[in-house]
Amino acid sequence: MIVLTVALVLVVALTSTLLAYVFARDAAQKIILEDNMVTAEALAKYLEARANMEIEVLSAMAVQPEMTDQTLSLAEKADFLNNIAAMDNQRIAYTVCDVQGNGFTNTGIDRDMSDRDNYREAIRGNTLVSDPIESELRPGTMAITYSVPIRDPRTNRVTGAIILEKDAVNISEIVGDFVVGQTGGPFIISLDTGNTVAHKEYERIQRGENLAQASKTQPDLAELSSHVNNLIAGNRGTATYNYQGETWLIAYTPMDSLQWGVAIRAPLAEFTDEIVLMLEIMIIVAVILI
Repeated sequence: MIVLTVALVLVVALTSTLLAYVFARDAAQKIILEDNMVTAEALAKYLEARANMEIEVLSAMAVQPEMTDQTLSLAEKADFLNNIAAMDNQRIAYTVCDVQGNGFTNTGIDRDMSDRDNYREAIRGNTLVSDPIESELRPGTMAITYSVPIRDPRTNRVTGAIILEKDAVNISEIVGDFVVGQTGGPFIISLDTGNTVAHKEYERIQRGENLAQASKTQPDLAELSSHVNNLIAGNRGTATYNYQGETWLIAYTPMDSLQWGVAIRAPLAEFTDEIVLMLEIMIIVAVILI
Protein backbone atom coordinates (compact mmCIF):
# COMPACT_ATOMS: atom_id res chain seq x y z
CA MET A 1 0.00 0.00 0.00
CA ILE A 2 2.82 2.39 0.87
CA VAL A 3 4.55 1.65 -2.43
CA LEU A 4 1.34 2.36 -4.31
CA THR A 5 0.85 5.63 -2.47
CA VAL A 6 4.41 6.74 -3.16
CA ALA A 7 4.05 5.81 -6.81
CA LEU A 8 0.79 7.77 -7.07
CA VAL A 9 2.30 10.83 -5.42
CA LEU A 10 5.34 10.61 -7.70
CA VAL A 11 3.11 10.41 -10.80
CA VAL A 12 1.05 13.41 -9.64
CA ALA A 13 4.18 15.41 -8.84
CA LEU A 14 5.86 14.63 -12.15
CA THR A 15 2.67 15.31 -14.11
CA SER A 16 2.24 18.66 -12.39
CA THR A 17 5.85 19.50 -13.10
CA LEU A 18 5.54 18.60 -16.78
CA LEU A 19 2.34 20.61 -17.12
CA ALA A 20 4.04 23.59 -15.47
CA TYR A 21 6.88 23.24 -17.95
CA VAL A 22 4.55 23.10 -20.96
CA PHE A 23 2.57 26.14 -19.81
CA ALA A 24 5.76 28.09 -19.07
CA ARG A 25 7.30 27.17 -22.43
CA ASP A 26 4.16 28.10 -24.37
CA ALA A 27 3.82 31.40 -22.50
CA ALA A 28 7.47 32.23 -23.15
CA GLN A 29 7.11 31.33 -26.84
CA LYS A 30 4.10 33.63 -27.20
CA ILE A 31 5.88 36.54 -25.53
CA ILE A 32 9.02 36.05 -27.62
CA LEU A 33 7.05 35.96 -30.88
CA GLU A 34 5.16 39.11 -29.92
CA ASP A 35 8.42 40.88 -29.02
CA ASN A 36 10.02 39.78 -32.28
CA MET A 37 7.08 41.14 -34.26
CA VAL A 38 7.44 44.50 -32.52
CA THR A 39 11.16 44.49 -33.36
CA ALA A 40 10.46 43.51 -36.99
CA GLU A 41 7.96 46.35 -37.40
CA ALA A 42 10.33 48.87 -35.82
CA LEU A 43 13.21 47.76 -38.06
CA ALA A 44 10.96 47.95 -41.12
CA LYS A 45 9.98 51.53 -40.31
CA TYR A 46 13.60 52.51 -39.66
CA LEU A 47 14.87 51.10 -42.97
CA GLU A 48 11.96 52.66 -44.83
CA ALA A 49 12.75 56.04 -43.28
CA ARG A 50 16.40 55.76 -44.37
CA ALA A 51 15.45 54.82 -47.94
CA ASN A 52 12.81 57.54 -48.14
CA MET A 53 15.33 60.08 -46.93
CA GLU A 54 17.63 59.20 -49.85
CA ILE A 55 14.71 59.54 -52.26
CA GLU A 56 13.75 62.90 -50.75
CA VAL A 57 17.31 64.20 -51.08
CA LEU A 58 17.49 63.03 -54.70
CA SER A 59 14.10 64.58 -55.41
CA ALA A 60 15.28 67.88 -53.94
CA MET A 61 18.35 67.80 -56.19
CA ALA A 62 16.23 66.92 -59.22
CA VAL A 63 14.36 70.26 -59.04
CA GLN A 64 17.51 72.38 -58.89
CA PRO A 65 18.15 74.60 -61.94
CA GLU A 66 21.41 72.74 -62.56
CA MET A 67 19.33 69.58 -63.17
CA THR A 68 16.32 71.02 -65.01
CA ASP A 69 18.25 73.34 -67.37
CA GLN A 70 18.10 71.58 -70.74
CA THR A 71 20.96 73.70 -72.12
CA LEU A 72 23.44 71.99 -69.76
CA SER A 73 25.18 68.76 -70.75
CA LEU A 74 24.92 65.58 -68.71
CA ALA A 75 28.55 66.05 -67.68
CA GLU A 76 27.81 69.54 -66.36
CA LYS A 77 24.81 68.27 -64.44
CA ALA A 78 26.76 65.35 -62.98
CA ASP A 79 29.52 67.69 -61.83
CA PHE A 80 26.94 69.53 -59.73
CA LEU A 81 26.48 66.32 -57.70
CA ASN A 82 30.12 65.95 -56.67
CA ASN A 83 29.73 67.81 -53.40
CA ILE A 84 26.96 65.60 -52.08
CA ALA A 85 28.69 62.46 -53.39
CA ALA A 86 31.46 63.10 -50.88
CA MET A 87 29.06 62.76 -47.92
CA ASP A 88 30.19 59.19 -47.21
CA ASN A 89 32.16 56.41 -48.88
CA GLN A 90 29.05 54.24 -49.18
CA ARG A 91 28.00 56.42 -52.13
CA ILE A 92 29.50 54.77 -55.17
CA ALA A 93 28.30 57.30 -57.77
CA TYR A 94 25.47 59.45 -59.08
CA THR A 95 24.36 59.03 -62.68
CA VAL A 96 22.43 61.76 -64.50
CA CYS A 97 20.38 60.52 -67.47
CA ASP A 98 18.43 61.95 -70.36
CA VAL A 99 15.26 60.50 -71.93
CA GLN A 100 17.30 58.69 -74.60
CA GLY A 101 18.94 56.50 -71.95
CA ASN A 102 22.31 58.23 -71.99
CA GLY A 103 23.92 58.57 -68.59
CA PHE A 104 26.96 60.30 -67.15
CA THR A 105 28.35 59.81 -63.65
CA ASN A 106 29.82 62.36 -61.28
CA THR A 107 33.02 60.28 -61.57
CA GLY A 108 33.22 61.03 -65.30
CA ILE A 109 31.91 57.80 -66.88
CA ASP A 110 29.52 57.55 -69.84
CA ARG A 111 26.82 54.90 -69.37
CA ASP A 112 24.03 53.40 -71.44
CA MET A 113 21.11 53.23 -69.00
CA SER A 114 18.34 52.47 -71.49
CA ASP A 115 17.86 48.84 -70.46
CA ARG A 116 18.05 49.37 -66.67
CA ASP A 117 14.91 48.90 -64.61
CA ASN A 118 15.84 51.74 -62.28
CA TYR A 119 16.24 54.13 -65.22
CA ARG A 120 13.03 52.99 -66.94
CA GLU A 121 11.02 53.42 -63.74
CA ALA A 122 12.33 56.94 -63.21
CA ILE A 123 11.62 57.94 -66.83
CA ARG A 124 8.03 56.78 -66.26
CA GLY A 125 7.89 59.39 -63.51
CA ASN A 126 8.30 57.06 -60.54
CA THR A 127 10.85 56.66 -57.78
CA LEU A 128 12.48 53.31 -57.11
CA VAL A 129 14.69 51.65 -54.50
CA SER A 130 16.22 48.54 -56.05
CA ASP A 131 17.29 45.19 -54.68
CA PRO A 132 21.06 44.67 -54.39
CA ILE A 133 22.72 44.33 -57.80
CA GLU A 134 26.35 44.00 -58.79
CA SER A 135 27.86 47.42 -59.35
CA GLU A 136 29.45 48.15 -62.71
CA LEU A 137 31.17 51.16 -61.23
CA ARG A 138 32.78 49.37 -58.28
CA PRO A 139 33.52 45.77 -59.37
CA GLY A 140 32.95 43.14 -56.72
CA THR A 141 30.51 45.36 -54.83
CA MET A 142 26.78 44.82 -54.43
CA ALA A 143 24.87 48.07 -54.72
CA ILE A 144 21.37 49.36 -53.99
CA THR A 145 20.17 52.06 -56.37
CA TYR A 146 17.84 54.98 -55.67
CA SER A 147 16.18 56.57 -58.70
CA VAL A 148 14.06 59.71 -59.21
CA PRO A 149 12.81 61.54 -62.31
CA ILE A 150 13.90 65.01 -63.39
CA ARG A 151 10.98 67.13 -64.59
CA ASP A 152 10.62 70.33 -66.58
CA PRO A 153 9.50 72.89 -63.95
CA ARG A 154 7.11 74.54 -66.42
CA THR A 155 5.41 71.52 -68.02
CA ASN A 156 6.09 68.81 -65.42
CA ARG A 157 7.28 66.62 -68.28
CA VAL A 158 9.97 64.07 -67.40
CA THR A 159 13.26 65.16 -68.98
CA GLY A 160 15.71 62.78 -67.31
CA ALA A 161 16.62 60.91 -64.14
CA ILE A 162 19.10 60.83 -61.28
CA ILE A 163 20.29 57.44 -60.04
CA LEU A 164 22.34 56.97 -56.88
CA GLU A 165 24.32 53.78 -56.26
CA LYS A 166 25.15 52.95 -52.64
CA ASP A 167 27.09 50.02 -51.26
CA ALA A 168 24.53 47.42 -50.13
CA VAL A 169 26.68 46.28 -47.21
CA ASN A 170 25.46 49.19 -45.07
CA ILE A 171 21.96 47.74 -44.66
CA SER A 172 23.39 44.34 -43.71
CA GLU A 173 25.55 46.06 -41.08
CA ILE A 174 22.41 47.66 -39.62
CA VAL A 175 20.60 44.32 -39.62
CA GLY A 176 23.63 42.64 -38.04
CA ASP A 177 23.40 44.96 -35.02
CA PHE A 178 20.13 43.28 -34.02
CA VAL A 179 20.65 40.03 -32.06
CA VAL A 180 17.77 37.85 -30.89
CA GLY A 181 18.64 35.19 -28.34
CA GLN A 182 22.28 34.19 -28.82
CA THR A 183 22.39 33.46 -32.56
CA GLY A 184 19.09 34.69 -34.00
CA GLY A 185 18.31 37.95 -35.72
CA PRO A 186 16.61 39.66 -38.66
CA PHE A 187 17.02 39.41 -42.40
CA ILE A 188 15.47 41.38 -45.25
CA ILE A 189 13.73 39.75 -48.22
CA SER A 190 12.80 41.21 -51.61
CA LEU A 191 9.05 40.89 -52.12
CA ASP A 192 9.66 40.99 -55.89
CA THR A 193 12.22 38.20 -56.21
CA GLY A 194 12.56 36.47 -52.86
CA ASN A 195 16.27 37.29 -52.83
CA THR A 196 17.92 38.17 -49.54
CA VAL A 197 18.48 41.93 -49.41
CA ALA A 198 20.27 42.15 -46.05
CA HIS A 199 21.66 39.67 -43.53
CA LYS A 200 24.38 39.65 -40.89
CA GLU A 201 26.12 37.02 -43.05
CA TYR A 202 26.73 39.31 -46.01
CA GLU A 203 27.96 36.52 -48.27
CA ARG A 204 24.32 35.44 -48.59
CA ILE A 205 23.62 38.63 -50.55
CA GLN A 206 26.78 38.23 -52.61
CA ARG A 207 25.84 34.73 -53.70
CA GLY A 208 22.24 35.69 -54.48
CA GLU A 209 20.51 33.63 -51.78
CA ASN A 210 16.79 33.10 -52.42
CA LEU A 211 14.97 31.54 -49.46
CA ALA A 212 11.67 31.50 -51.37
CA GLN A 213 13.16 28.94 -53.76
CA ALA A 214 15.71 27.32 -51.43
CA SER A 215 13.57 24.28 -50.61
CA LYS A 216 13.91 23.06 -54.21
CA THR A 217 17.53 22.14 -53.53
CA GLN A 218 17.47 22.06 -49.70
CA PRO A 219 14.37 20.16 -48.50
CA ASP A 220 15.16 20.95 -44.86
CA LEU A 221 14.36 24.62 -45.63
CA ALA A 222 10.82 23.80 -46.82
CA GLU A 223 9.06 25.22 -43.75
CA LEU A 224 11.14 28.40 -43.73
CA SER A 225 10.53 28.84 -47.47
CA SER A 226 6.81 28.57 -46.83
CA HIS A 227 6.91 31.45 -44.36
CA VAL A 228 9.10 33.53 -46.68
CA ASN A 229 6.59 33.01 -49.50
CA ASN A 230 3.82 34.06 -47.14
CA LEU A 231 5.78 37.27 -46.51
CA ILE A 232 6.26 37.79 -50.26
CA ALA A 233 2.48 37.53 -50.65
CA GLY A 234 2.22 40.61 -48.42
CA ASN A 235 1.25 38.90 -45.18
CA ARG A 236 2.54 39.50 -41.68
CA GLY A 237 2.62 36.87 -38.99
CA THR A 238 4.40 34.77 -36.39
CA ALA A 239 5.03 31.04 -36.42
CA THR A 240 7.30 28.18 -35.44
CA TYR A 241 9.05 25.90 -37.90
CA ASN A 242 11.41 22.96 -37.86
CA TYR A 243 14.94 23.15 -39.22
CA GLN A 244 17.31 20.21 -38.92
CA GLY A 245 15.41 18.79 -35.96
CA GLU A 246 15.31 22.08 -34.05
CA THR A 247 12.31 24.35 -33.45
CA TRP A 248 12.73 27.94 -34.62
CA LEU A 249 10.60 31.03 -34.03
CA ILE A 250 9.89 33.50 -36.83
CA ALA A 251 8.07 36.84 -37.05
CA TYR A 252 7.72 38.72 -40.32
CA THR A 253 6.15 41.83 -41.82
CA PRO A 254 6.26 43.59 -45.21
CA MET A 255 7.33 47.22 -45.46
CA ASP A 256 4.74 49.82 -46.44
CA SER A 257 6.63 51.84 -49.06
CA LEU A 258 9.37 49.43 -50.22
CA GLN A 259 9.15 46.05 -51.92
CA TRP A 260 11.02 44.51 -49.01
CA GLY A 261 9.99 42.53 -45.96
CA VAL A 262 11.60 41.99 -42.55
CA ALA A 263 11.79 38.58 -40.89
CA ILE A 264 13.26 37.78 -37.48
CA ARG A 265 14.07 34.20 -36.52
CA ALA A 266 15.81 32.43 -33.65
CA PRO A 267 16.04 28.91 -32.17
CA LEU A 268 13.39 28.33 -29.49
CA ALA A 269 15.92 26.48 -27.32
CA GLU A 270 17.88 29.70 -26.77
CA PHE A 271 14.91 31.03 -24.79
CA THR A 272 13.79 27.87 -23.00
CA ASP A 273 17.08 26.59 -21.57
CA GLU A 274 16.27 28.13 -18.19
CA ILE A 275 12.77 26.62 -18.25
CA VAL A 276 14.27 23.19 -18.97
CA LEU A 277 16.68 23.69 -16.06
CA MET A 278 13.73 24.64 -13.86
CA LEU A 279 11.95 21.42 -14.94
CA GLU A 280 14.97 19.30 -14.06
CA ILE A 281 15.27 20.92 -10.63
CA MET A 282 11.56 20.46 -9.93
CA ILE A 283 11.76 16.76 -10.85
CA ILE A 284 14.78 16.24 -8.60
CA VAL A 285 13.08 18.08 -5.72
CA ALA A 286 9.87 16.09 -6.22
CA VAL A 287 11.76 12.78 -6.07
CA ILE A 288 13.71 13.82 -2.97
CA LEU A 289 10.60 14.94 -1.10
CA ILE A 290 8.84 11.70 -1.86
